[in-house]
Order: sequence, then C-alpha cells, then structure tokens
Amino acid sequence: MASLKPLITRSNRLLGASLVEQGLVSIDDLDEANDRLVELMSAQANSVQVSLLSILISEKQAIDENKLLELQVEDHGLGLIDVRDIDFPDELKASLDPKAS
Repeated sequence: MASLKPLITRSNRLLGASLVEQGLVSIDDLDEANDRLVELMSAQANSVQVSLLSILISEKQAIDENKLLELQVEDHGLGLIDVRDIDFPDELKASLDPKAS
C-alpha cells in the first residue's frame, strides 16, 4: 500500500490542478480538499478508496457533478450510456450472479 501513496497523491494533485484550470473549483477549495486528502490518507489503512474528487463533490460540495460531466462530454468527448436503456440477451442474464458485487 505504501508504494501506491506517491502515485495516488500525484494523480490527485494533477486532477486538482486540472479542475482549477477548467474553472470548476476554486484554489481555496482545492487547498482545503488537499489537506483533507492528506488527513484521510494518513488515517486510513485502505487509502486507495480516498480521492480528491470524492472530497470535492461529496464532502465540500465544491464541484457541481453535472457541470463536471458536461465538461467531460462537451470538451473531452466522453460518451455517457444510461445502462437502464440497455437490453441484454437472455443468455447473458442467465449467466450473471445478481448477488455478486
């Protein structure tokens, strides 16, 4: 786990810089979220599940998730699929274990 911390930290810092550059979050909110990220990574043994984006969206509510998705779709060509509209073949449905996560 310790070997992943530099990668996790670097990727979250790059994400934060990009969010500021895109105008989705203020530098003050980013600084606070980075402090919280460091705090959570130090406190939790399983810090792989800790992310700057979840802190900014859920805890601080500093980013509007809809604006983020809109930016991803419009500027970066992200395709969104509503899985409720997908019709899976019966053979596939039969082979799935609904209790598996």
